[in-house]
Amino acid sequence: IRSELHKVKRIHYSITGPGADQPPVGLFTITRNTGHLYVTQELDREKQDKYMVKATDADEPDSDNSNIRYRISSQEPEEPSPSVFVINPVTGVITVNAEALDRQKYPQYTLLVEAADMAGEGLTEQVKVIITVSANNNNPSVFTQPARFQVLEQDP
Repeated sequence: IRSELHKVKRIHYSITGPGADQPPVGLFTITRNTGHLYVTQELDREKQDKYMVKATDADEPDSDNSNIRYRISSQEPEEPSPSVFVINPVTGVITVNAEALDRQKYPQYTLLVEAADMAGEGLTEQVKVIITVSANNNNPSVFTQPARFQVLEQDP
């Protein structure tokens, strides 16, 4: 998220927490002068189901000026629906709002996420979030032949 102060002051961006400077270190990197955030490798939900990258405001804590709210202002492509992803307005956590993603039809989504202070009514900044669908298993398991199982009794 870019600060409006970048026009008059030199701003330095940093990222901390799991995936940045805590294990797994280096999963996320940020360009210090631009604030561009990068994911350096595929994320595996089975290894870790979520990462928190939270915007902060330098205003007085617990005041309206530091009360940040998030929203998705656009999604490309808008298929299979314009709301494939949803964002928690308080935490900024993005989740899938669809039964399944189809990597073959839609391998990548671009979200424009907006963060605003004053509980969503103040100054706003936008960031582009690119989501790449890298694994897809939306087919249920089926037996192609009749299955037979044998349970053997064991001696005590």
